[in-house]
Amino acid sequence: MNNNYELYKVFYLAAKTGNLTQAAKALYLTQPSVSHAIKQLEDCFGITLFYRNSKGVALTQEGAILYSYIEKSQILISLAEEQMTALKNLDSGELRIGGSDSLFKHYILPYLENFHKQYPGIRLHLNHGTTPEPRHPFLAQ
Repeated sequence: MNNNYELYKVFYLAAKTGNLTQAAKALYLTQPSVSHAIKQLEDCFGITLFYRNSKGVALTQEGAILYSYIEKSQILISLAEEQMTALKNLDSGELRIGGSDSLFKHYILPYLENFHKQYPGIRLHLNHGTTPEPRHPFLAQ
């Protein structure tokens, strides 16, 4: 079964708010679009996901089961988005640099100290030492 993930997003917000109009506002959609998306999901599964009432909507037992899975996925998506923002803003992540001892000592370390002060959430990995002699690919080892 291949559903459009947008349908699940609509379902999630409708279930979370208990109101199709509020879900529509949060998604920048019209209320009929939200109703249509939920109808598509219900048709796809062949079950009713919501009871409609005067106050809005309430989950059926089947809808509650689906919601428990969709809620977990939405939480994971939100965490992933937060992590991507942290990486973009250099709030977290890692920087790996390789070079010779003298390069680090005389040139790179002062810059790394400033970088670390400015971006304390970035882990620094330094690989330093003498440069090994390159091996010729045609010579026997």
